[in-house]
Amino acid sequence: MAKIQLSNLPTNKIIFSLFNILLILISCSYIGIGSWLIDIIYQKPEINVIKDNYNKMGGLMLAAGLTGFFLALYGFAITVCRNIYSVFAYITVIVILFLFGIAVGIIGLVYADMTENMAKESLTTNLFSSNEAKDKTLTNNIQQTYKCCGLDQPNDWMTVLKQSKLPNSCCSTNSGVCNQTDYFLEGCISVVSKSVRMDMAISGGISLAISLILILGIALSVHSLIEVFEKKKEIAYHKTDLN
Repeated sequence: MAKIQLSNLPTNKIIFSLFNILLILISCSYIGIGSWLIDIIYQKPEINVIKDNYNKMGGLMLAAGLTGFFLALYGFAITVCRNIYSVFAYITVIVILFLFGIAVGIIGLVYADMTENMAKESLTTNLFSSNEAKDKTLTNNIQQTYKCCGLDQPNDWMTVLKQSKLPNSCCSTNSGVCNQTDYFLEGCISVVSKSVRMDMAISGGISLAISLILILGIALSVHSLIEVFEKKKEIAYHKTDLN
């Protein structure tokens, strides 16, 4: 049986090359977003449940990016010299990458939707209400980093948490004493939720958008596979005539 090479099909060669360049750019986007999500963890106070979501989302984005990058390299090899089975393998992997990207996007949006409840549970139960020194330190870091005070509002320190005054970490200045003119006005549940929700929604939305671009790659790859089949039929037909 004759071996059909994509290098014999100029149109396919151009299409594959252009799309694989695009796939490399897409993969770099995935890797960049994944690295950004993981890097955020080290720039902000460590809230365990939120840290886990950033780690999971970042890891999924990195996995998608690395898969796409190596698939693009494989695609360049196909444009030089590969048989029909390699083209089929390429299509299979890109379909899997497309479905994976959709799944990652949905996970990101689900995390974004769950953020407020997770932040409320973590901050209320594990941090603000805790008397352990490490939790108090983390609570102070959260208030200073996110520029917030209390759970839903600053008065929570007196009404809910039964403190006699606002902690110094509620201060928006370095005066050391919080008064009505220099403390943060927003509660930490709201501020933390907004920050995390935005990060998760952005990464999830970008993943879904990238997946839509991959549909183009699937269509082009299938078209190329059809052309290879047609070329094989043409060769088989000519062989029959010669016989």
